[in-house]
Amino acid sequence: GGAGVGYGGLSLGSLVVIVLLRTIASGLSGGRQASDLAVPTNALAALANLAPYMAHLHVHAAQRLVSLLQVLAKRHARLHARLSVSSPAAQAPLPLAAAATAVAQKGQDSAQEGGGVQP
Repeated sequence: GGAGVGYGGLSLGSLVVIVLLRTIASGLSGGRQASDLAVPTNALAALANLAPYMAHLHVHAAQRLVSLLQVLAKRHARLHARLSVSSPAAQAPLPLAAAATAVAQKGQDSAQEGGGVQP
Protein backbone atom coordinates (compact mmCIF):
# COMPACT_ATOMS: atom_id res chain seq x y z
CA GLY A 1 0.00 0.00 0.00
CA GLY A 2 0.83 3.62 -0.02
CA ALA A 3 0.90 4.10 3.76
CA GLY A 4 3.71 6.40 4.75
CA VAL A 5 4.51 7.46 1.20
CA GLY A 6 4.77 11.24 0.83
CA TYR A 7 3.08 12.61 -2.25
CA GLY A 8 4.15 16.24 -1.85
CA GLY A 9 4.78 17.89 -5.19
CA LEU A 10 3.06 15.11 -7.12
CA SER A 11 2.37 16.23 -10.68
CA LEU A 12 -0.61 15.11 -12.71
CA GLY A 13 1.73 13.18 -15.01
CA SER A 14 3.23 11.28 -12.09
CA LEU A 15 -0.25 10.52 -10.77
CA VAL A 16 -1.28 9.11 -14.17
CA VAL A 17 1.86 6.95 -14.22
CA ILE A 18 1.16 5.66 -10.69
CA VAL A 19 -2.45 4.79 -11.57
CA LEU A 20 -1.36 2.98 -14.74
CA LEU A 21 1.35 1.08 -12.86
CA ARG A 22 -1.11 0.00 -10.17
CA THR A 23 -3.52 -1.17 -12.87
CA ILE A 24 -0.78 -3.18 -14.56
CA ALA A 25 0.41 -4.64 -11.24
CA SER A 26 -3.11 -5.73 -10.32
CA GLY A 27 -3.37 -7.50 -13.67
CA LEU A 28 -0.06 -9.29 -13.07
CA SER A 29 -1.09 -10.52 -9.64
CA GLY A 30 -2.38 -13.77 -11.13
CA GLY A 31 -5.63 -15.64 -11.01
CA ARG A 32 -6.93 -13.84 -14.07
CA GLN A 33 -8.56 -15.32 -17.13
CA ALA A 34 -7.49 -14.22 -20.60
CA SER A 35 -10.55 -11.95 -20.88
CA ASP A 36 -9.49 -10.11 -17.70
CA LEU A 37 -6.13 -9.15 -19.20
CA ALA A 38 -7.61 -6.46 -21.44
CA VAL A 39 -7.43 -3.68 -18.83
CA PRO A 40 -3.81 -4.23 -17.71
CA THR A 41 -2.76 -4.77 -21.33
CA ASN A 42 -4.32 -1.45 -22.35
CA ALA A 43 -2.78 0.26 -19.31
CA LEU A 44 0.63 -1.06 -20.37
CA ALA A 45 0.03 0.26 -23.90
CA ALA A 46 -0.94 3.68 -22.50
CA LEU A 47 2.20 3.71 -20.35
CA ALA A 48 4.30 2.83 -23.40
CA ASN A 49 2.68 5.67 -25.35
CA LEU A 50 3.44 8.13 -22.53
CA ALA A 51 7.06 6.98 -22.15
CA PRO A 52 8.63 9.49 -24.57
CA TYR A 53 7.04 12.36 -22.63
CA MET A 54 7.97 11.27 -19.10
CA ALA A 55 10.28 13.69 -17.36
CA HIS A 56 10.74 14.74 -13.74
CA LEU A 57 8.68 11.87 -12.35
CA HIS A 58 7.90 11.87 -8.66
CA VAL A 59 10.20 9.51 -6.73
CA HIS A 60 7.32 7.16 -5.91
CA ALA A 61 6.30 6.90 -9.59
CA ALA A 62 9.89 6.21 -10.62
CA GLN A 63 10.29 3.53 -7.93
CA ARG A 64 7.07 1.81 -8.99
CA LEU A 65 8.22 1.90 -12.62
CA VAL A 66 11.54 0.23 -11.73
CA SER A 67 9.66 -2.33 -9.59
CA LEU A 68 7.41 -3.21 -12.53
CA LEU A 69 10.47 -3.62 -14.74
CA GLN A 70 11.98 -6.00 -12.16
CA VAL A 71 8.80 -8.09 -12.02
CA LEU A 72 8.57 -8.30 -15.80
CA ALA A 73 12.27 -9.20 -16.10
CA LYS A 74 11.93 -11.99 -13.52
CA ARG A 75 8.89 -13.40 -15.33
CA HIS A 76 10.77 -13.20 -18.61
CA ALA A 77 13.74 -15.06 -17.10
CA ARG A 78 11.50 -17.78 -15.62
CA LEU A 79 9.71 -18.24 -18.94
CA HIS A 80 13.03 -18.37 -20.77
CA ALA A 81 14.34 -20.96 -18.30
CA ARG A 82 11.26 -23.12 -18.81
CA LEU A 83 11.56 -22.85 -22.57
CA SER A 84 15.29 -23.61 -22.56
CA VAL A 85 14.67 -26.79 -20.57
CA SER A 86 12.17 -27.99 -23.14
CA SER A 87 14.17 -26.72 -26.14
CA PRO A 88 17.98 -26.48 -25.98
CA ALA A 89 17.93 -24.14 -29.00
CA ALA A 90 16.36 -21.40 -26.82
CA GLN A 91 19.60 -20.85 -24.86
CA ALA A 92 20.13 -17.26 -26.13
CA PRO A 93 21.23 -14.61 -23.59
CA LEU A 94 18.62 -12.56 -21.75
CA PRO A 95 19.28 -8.89 -22.48
CA LEU A 96 16.00 -7.81 -20.83
CA ALA A 97 16.78 -9.54 -17.54
CA ALA A 98 20.34 -8.23 -17.46
CA ALA A 99 19.22 -4.69 -18.24
CA ALA A 100 16.46 -4.77 -15.62
CA THR A 101 18.87 -6.03 -12.97
CA ALA A 102 21.36 -3.27 -13.80
CA VAL A 103 18.67 -0.56 -13.73
CA ALA A 104 17.25 -1.86 -10.45
CA GLN A 105 20.69 -2.02 -8.82
CA LYS A 106 21.53 1.49 -9.98
CA GLY A 107 18.21 2.77 -8.66
CA GLN A 108 18.76 1.10 -5.28
CA ASP A 109 22.30 2.46 -5.05
CA SER A 110 21.09 5.93 -5.95
CA ALA A 111 18.26 5.80 -3.41
CA GLN A 112 20.67 4.70 -0.66
CA GLU A 113 23.00 7.57 -1.51
CA GLY A 114 20.15 10.07 -1.29
CA GLY A 115 20.01 10.60 -5.04
CA GLY A 116 17.33 9.35 -7.35
CA VAL A 117 14.77 10.99 -9.54
CA GLN A 118 13.89 14.58 -8.73
CA PRO A 119 10.24 15.19 -7.78
